[in-house]
Amino acid sequence: MRILADAFQKTHPGLSIEIPKSVGSGGAVKGVLKGIFALGVMSRPLREKERKAGAIQIPYAKTPFVFVTREGHGKDGLSFAELVSIFGGETTVWKDGTRIRLVLRPDSDSDTTLLKAKIPGMTAALAKARRVPGIPVAFTDQEALDGAETTKGVLTTGTLSSILSENRPLVPIPINGVAPTGENLANGSYPLFKILSFVVSPKSSPLAKEFIRFVGSAEGAAILRKNGQLPVSPGKD
Repeated sequence: MRILADAFQKTHPGLSIEIPKSVGSGGAVKGVLKGIFALGVMSRPLREKERKAGAIQIPYAKTPFVFVTREGHGKDGLSFAELVSIFGGETTVWKDGTRIRLVLRPDSDSDTTLLKAKIPGMTAALAKARRVPGIPVAFTDQEALDGAETTKGVLTTGTLSSILSENRPLVPIPINGVAPTGENLANGSYPLFKILSFVVSPKSSPLAKEFIRFVGSAEGAAILRKNGQLPVSPGKD
């Protein structure tokens, strides 16, 4: 968003766009509905109570959902079965003998929901992981990726977009023999992705809507692709 905002501001001299640290999808919706934020960004579907409160969701891109590590562990890739074994506690070290240190997301988080829906056996594996004392839980993407940067042997989840746009020294791991790239997401060979959306309300300003149109323009689409996102038509999956 900061990269897109900088490009948008160049066409609007004098305009200042403030982008706070991540507050999560739920925080974005609440902020927009309360009028604290002009525009929110989220990576999960709206909940029914949020829709009834007036929130409106506008998808704008897809990005590969990735497993990441720091030192290059897993560079040869992991299969769904190997991931289940790691999260379930059966596999505890990388191939070089380094201890695997998990960073989990909250049970209600969109990352967790995606893992349970897309990887057979992961629901039970995550339940086991949550019973292990000392495994940290990150409440935002940035928390998870910050932990990945500072913890030896870490394995956590995030998006390709976050890693590229924030210039993080992290290694996305190939899954089932397929690298998590925009090209592989586009051709359907990489199976895991998140849909990124704006959230607005009926009271959102014309300028907020103009920014959304900019993101959907040719210039906005080029920025998205450069940062690991595939543009989607507004309002479509």
